[in-house]
Amino acid sequence: MRPGVYSTHSETQLATCHELLQEVFRAVILQCDHRVLEGHRSKARQNQLFHLGHSQVQWPRSFHNKEPSYAIDAYIWLRRKPHIDWTARGIEAQRHFAGLVRGVAWSKGIPIIWGGDWDGDYIFRDQKFHDLPHFQLNSRLL
Repeated sequence: MRPGVYSTHSETQLATCHELLQEVFRAVILQCDHRVLEGHRSKARQNQLFHLGHSQVQWPRSFHNKEPSYAIDAYIWLRRKPHIDWTARGIEAQRHFAGLVRGVAWSKGIPIIWGGDWDGDYIFRDQKFHDLPHFQLNSRLL
């Protein structure tokens, strides 16, 4: 993969997302290589993730459950790690990636919430639930 080009999987997942999320992430891919892991989630998938502890809510309360999805899970593509890297290095890279996503969204006037800083105060240690790949539209500001 290279910046500017999505894989078939990423493109398919991005297509399930709200047009504002698509606008943000189509701009981000031009700057930084990443994968779109998930957009819209089915009832079975949402409840599976809830029971595994990877989501805080059951169907239909997730922003992933809207059609089109108001949430997207995306992760920076690290060349030597073709999967999500949960080491300190990977977490640091994802935080930088989140800054890029937030900056692109801000420049377009699109309100975004990141799952590594739910309250948007740029302090990461005050979160009770860390969902680093998660970005969602702040529907209160749309």
